[in-house]
This record gives sequence, C-alpha cells and structure tokens, in this order.
Amino acid sequence: MKRKYSDESILTPFQRDMRSQRQQALEGIRDAFQRISPREAVTKEDAIRVSDAVSYCNSLVKNRVDTRWSKEEDTGEVVAMGTEDNGACGLLEDPDGARLFEYEPTLLPESKVVFEGDKAVTAVAAGGLHSACLARNGEVYTWGTNDEMALGRGNLDDADLLSIKPMVGIKDAIQISAGDNHTVVLDCHGKVHTAGVYKDSDSGLFKELTSPNDLKIHVQKHKHHEFPVQVLGLGKIVMVDAGHSWNAALDENGDLYTWGMGHSGELARSKSMGATTTEASYIDSDGKDKGKYEKYDVSKNFIGEVRQRPELDSDGQPKRDEDTGKIIMADYWQYHLDKIRDKFLTPAPVEWIGGLKKKVEHFSCGMIHLLVVARDPGSLETRVFGSGNSGFGQLGHGDTKELHQLTPIKALDNKKICKVAAGCYHNLALSRDGVNLFAWGKLDEGATGLYNQEKTESYTSGDFEGTPKQVAFPDTLGNSVIVDIAAGDTTSFAITDGGDVYSWGYNENSQTGHYSVAPGIISQPRLLDVIGSVNTSIEKSKKTPIAKKCRVTRVSGGGQHSLMVIKRYR
Repeated sequence: MKRKYSDESILTPFQRDMRSQRQQALEGIRDAFQRISPREAVTKEDAIRVSDAVSYCNSLVKNRVDTRWSKEEDTGEVVAMGTEDNGACGLLEDPDGARLFEYEPTLLPESKVVFEGDKAVTAVAAGGLHSACLARNGEVYTWGTNDEMALGRGNLDDADLLSIKPMVGIKDAIQISAGDNHTVVLDCHGKVHTAGVYKDSDSGLFKELTSPNDLKIHVQKHKHHEFPVQVLGLGKIVMVDAGHSWNAALDENGDLYTWGMGHSGELARSKSMGATTTEASYIDSDGKDKGKYEKYDVSKNFIGEVRQRPELDSDGQPKRDEDTGKIIMADYWQYHLDKIRDKFLTPAPVEWIGGLKKKVEHFSCGMIHLLVVARDPGSLETRVFGSGNSGFGQLGHGDTKELHQLTPIKALDNKKICKVAAGCYHNLALSRDGVNLFAWGKLDEGATGLYNQEKTESYTSGDFEGTPKQVAFPDTLGNSVIVDIAAGDTTSFAITDGGDVYSWGYNENSQTGHYSVAPGIISQPRLLDVIGSVNTSIEKSKKTPIAKKCRVTRVSGGGQHSLMVIKRYR
C-alpha cells in the first residue's frame, strides 16, 4: 500500500518542526479565544463579543499561521503570467527561442523545475524584474533579472539566468518577499536574510550591512553581496515584507522595524532619524490646492552633500586655468555613508503618531509607503495606519500630504480590517469576515477596481481617490468570501474561500492573467479562468491536460508579471 506523503514517517526534521510549530500556534490562538470570549452569550453584547472573538481569531489563523506554516493542501505548483521580457515569468526554456511579451496563466516548464512532494510550493513573490518561490522543504527558488544579485545565487551567466534554482545558503525558510532589486527571506528561527541592493532616490546602490560598523556599503565602489546576507539588529522575527528598496519586519514582541533606502516617510521614523522639516504643498482628491504644510526631509540632501575636488586631465593630473594658473575644481556628490548606515540600513522601530505603541496584526510595504493593521492592547478593534508618500492619495486621508509617522486612516475605522495590500500607488484592505474589500489610490490604471461608468474611461494620470471606498464584485462571487488579497505595482488580486481568484488593474502585458486587449486596463474585479488558461498552454505544447479544476492558494503581483500557487485536481 502506498504511503501518503503526509505520513509523519517520511517528513523531514524541518517539516516535522513546521507541523509542530503550526499546531502550537493554533493552540495559542485557541487559548486566546477562551480568554477574550465570554463563556456564555447571555446578552446581546456577549453575542457580539463572541462574534468579534471568532472573527479576530480566524484572521490570526489566515494572516499569521497559514502564511508561516502552510497547510499541506495549500501547497502546489507555480503559475506565471505577464511579460517574459526579462525572464521574470520563468517560462522561457531556450535562450534563443521566441520570447512572448504576454502570457496568460502558464505553469512553469517541467524541463526547468518540478514542484511536487517536498518541493511543492507554499508561497510566491513577484519583484520588479525577478521572482521567487518557497518550497515545502524550506528552500527558496529564484529566477529572472540578476543585475543586482537579487536572485541570491551569485554572478550568473546568460544561460543560467533562465534556470530556476535555490538561493545559496538559504534553508528552513518560511516566508519570502521581493522588492524592486532585492529578495527577503524569513527562516524558521526568526532570522531575516536578504539578497540584492537598495536604491536611493538618486540611483545610488547600497547593500546590506555585514557588521554594525560596516561602511563598505556603496555598491558603485564596493562589490555586491553575491549571496544572501543575514540582517543585523533584529530580534526573533515573525513576519517580513519588502517595499521598493526597503523592508519591514515584525518581531515576536510586536515591535515593527524598518530599514532600507526610504526617503518619503515609508520607514515611518524620520523624526528619530534626525530629519529636519521643510515646507511643502498638497492637494485633495479633486485637485484642489490645500495650501502648505510642514514635512520631514530625508531626501538627497539628508544623506549627502556637494563637494569639490580637482578636475583631472588625461594623465590624472589636476587641470589648471590657463590665465590664473589655479587648479580647476569640479563638483561631486559625497554620500554620508555613516548616516546611511546608521539611519537607513540599520533596522529601527517605527513611530506612531501620538507616541503610543500599538499591537501590530498585519502590514504591507508599497513602493514608497507603509500600511499597518494594528489595535490597542486589550482591544479587538483594529485600525489601519499609514506612513510615507501620498502623491496619489495612497495614505487614505483624502489628500497628497506626505506623512512620516504611522497615522490612522479614519475612513477605515470600525471596518474590522484584518489585512492590507499595498501596491505602487494604490491599496486594498480586507475585512475579517471576507465580505468587504476597500480600495483607494491612483485611478487611471484600474488597480483600485473602483469602476465608475461615467468617469473610468476618462481618468487621467493625475486622478486619484484619496479615501477608501468599497470595491464591487460581479455576481460570479455569489456567497463566496475573500480570504486573501495581493497588490502588484499596478494590479490587484482577491482569492475566495473556494479557491477562485479575481484580478484587475493595468493589463497591457496580461499581468492580471486576462487576455490583454486595448486599452489594456481591467477597471473592476474579473473572475480569472486559471485552469482554462493553464490547460490551453499545456495543449499548445502538444501535451494532454491532467486536471479539469484547480484551486488558487497564493498570489503575488510584481512589476509587469504576476505569480500564483495552484493545486490542480480532476
């Protein structure tokens, strides 16, 4: 008799440890429920409190337990969609073969990798031009562009760039995320590792610290880290996420840390970084000028200064003015490397407006803004907080005012939000019961899903909705509820409890998974026929599809491509 894969006897020590940790986490949530829920629902208030306790604990299972220790039935294969221009989809098998610019949902080729058994995939991460997936055995596989060593596999030749292989030195991983030029990995011991670089607002490239006193951090002068590096200055971490060129991490004590190159308040600690204030102007969602305000300045002049040095001739000697004989001086930019090391690359706690620490439940890093779901200790009521750039209203306050401390989004109060997803200039927020999804931000690319029959087709690049609004779903949703959400740069995704996925947003390269037609925008949620597209791609390769159905368990949006984990069945 064939043994089931889930038999304890054939699990690796890592997998047994993961199963044990998952069980302990579930028992902890059960104990929490017993503490916060009345023993008997005698009054209406008791019944409400029981309902709140149930929904709160369910959200903990979804956002804490399932994301760290995936259930076996949630593991599967990787599907890619979007453009293959830079190899981020992982679908190209021959370096000299035809390279399609639009792929609907397609399985990664078996000739490159087979994700099954202990290599079944639990999570995916789509970055700017690269991708990663997490296997059940704790390995992290990467592919795509490697100019800044974001793949964590060393300096690769062109042929190896097409391969899908594990990051070097990474094992026992339980969570992954991908930024524009870097990859972040959390292992089961609570340690965080990164590969790649952080880019500042002036295209300077900086790498992870190797010691608290490290000043060899400027990539243009010092070599990249070819392989992943453990992040210094963090305790035991339970959750990570990557922004454009920065990261956030939550430790076991509930403290949220940020680090990387963030100049618009996304690190949410500009005051403690020693930044001074400057005057700026802002507008509301209607484009109306709202006047001036004071904001912190952690931009270019905070991290460096213009200096002068002799201009050299072709022989390397100082040039002199022909008339005066004086040495000709030339301007150059000098980074304050000690400040970049201490204030940006060293992880530090975020700041909350009002100074009172909150209990963090979930967070998401956008391009240059941060969203956090948090609650007061002892309360089950969550609030959503934001910090960073709000050029398209992405901080949810109805205007473009940049913020440098985590500030509550009042429009989402009392909405029982459990999870957020931040894109480039748009966001999603999901209620605990999975019934209500809210969106806000830039409108013209369709990523908010806030369809307006009269206005949608005429939105311009500057139009935005600065206040969270509820997203309307088509009738195909039926009685299903949403259990997970994700935001790419300009795309959005929602997974239902039945394993269906809805997608919308900018679709010029089919990165939503839908066939791309002019004008390349899907302005409201649309059910994606994943298995139909997968089977079509299989038939094109002269093979016979083996499954008629599939369940989507994970999704991640990147720059111009997206990834999903699917479970196929007959």
